[in-house]
Amino acid sequence: MKKTPRLTVVNGYHICHYYKSDGKRSTVSFGPVEGGRPAGEVHAAFGHWIELYEKFPNKVLDFKSPYEAVEAIVNPTARTSIREFVTLYIQWCKNILGDGPQGRKVDPLVERLQRLEKFLAPYLDWRVSEFGDAEVLAIQHAMAEHRYQTKGGRPKAYTRSGINRLINDLRKMWRWGLSYKITTDDRCSQIEHVRPLRPGQQVGESVMRDNIRRPMITLEEVTKIAEQLNPIRADILWLLWYTGARPGEVCQMRPVDIVKGDPDCWLYVPGSDVGPSGRHKTSYRGRVHVIPLAGPAKAILERRVTQWDSKEYVFQPAQSMREWHGQQLLRRDTPLSTGNRPGTNRTGDSLIKPGACFKPVSLNTAFHRACDRAGVPVFTPYDLRRSTATRVRALIDKEAAAALLGHSSTNTTDIYLLDEVSQAVKVAKILAR
Repeated sequence: MKKTPRLTVVNGYHICHYYKSDGKRSTVSFGPVEGGRPAGEVHAAFGHWIELYEKFPNKVLDFKSPYEAVEAIVNPTARTSIREFVTLYIQWCKNILGDGPQGRKVDPLVERLQRLEKFLAPYLDWRVSEFGDAEVLAIQHAMAEHRYQTKGGRPKAYTRSGINRLINDLRKMWRWGLSYKITTDDRCSQIEHVRPLRPGQQVGESVMRDNIRRPMITLEEVTKIAEQLNPIRADILWLLWYTGARPGEVCQMRPVDIVKGDPDCWLYVPGSDVGPSGRHKTSYRGRVHVIPLAGPAKAILERRVTQWDSKEYVFQPAQSMREWHGQQLLRRDTPLSTGNRPGTNRTGDSLIKPGACFKPVSLNTAFHRACDRAGVPVFTPYDLRRSTATRVRALIDKEAAAALLGHSSTNTTDIYLLDEVSQAVKVAKILAR
């Protein structure tokens, strides 16, 4: 009869004799008596090891150290590396959020996490349990000192708000790890205690800065900018002005997503054919986003759309190019009998092809150039959304502004029954007067 393994001291080491499955006797060391682990920790580890050895003998013996076996089998997540942790969290976010809204390949949160992963590079091989507030502070300072190259080749720094958002994403990731027992309350608390950067704070040799946002854009400025844009981009500009929609939502507008139940105010439900929540920034939370189209906004679509059941985008770069070529032709001084004529220098398979829809980034570039030509202070497409909110709040109140810019629902078929939509329609009609 085999004896129960016991912990003994042999030549100054804690030793356990045991029998393998083939009947051969072997030993495992729990470290030296002098200068090793505390006796209580050794005996606790030995008790766990015996229990595991009786249940999973082959699995336990695969580890070189009995402490590694106990840690890996009793608490497997304690061995999770930062690399594995980040990969798990990004994959979870992709599964929850799906593809990126508004024509983006991935969701903005996933893009930020991938950017954050670059700053976590020195710690990717660390265990999650070894990462704390000191490392978060080091990452925060590294972000403040970091410079990346713009398309124009000039160096650019992260803004204060951008850094704070990335650090907040890091906090969310650690809180998410709690539910999977990858992180601990103690480590999460340490990370929570890292203070966000303050305006004008000095970090190393860098002073934190914020992007300057224009609080209000006037109708006169919008009119000047529209005169500097081609017709399609000008229509997008006016839709942003009248609706307060996000730039990506207007770029992704399709006739099939427009509900024409009310003759005075149509409703645009982004991605209405995708599911009950549509396809927009917060659709993964079960929210429905409805954009009222009244007055001039409705008139723009009546002029642009001919097939209301089409799933093609209303505003297409290819159409913009055709309109631009038409304008160039009207301004042509050279007789048609001389030089290139329309269509004579086209190739069947050009290397650069217009995309299916406009992107907010290209709109941003076009607006900047138009601002320079018109002598108007530069603004971005998203500044128009904030400007609309300011106008509505001044005309009515902040509740009306919130109703126009977004509301919650669970079913698109009930959109006419929602109080929030009724309020948004009322606001849109006021703005269209």
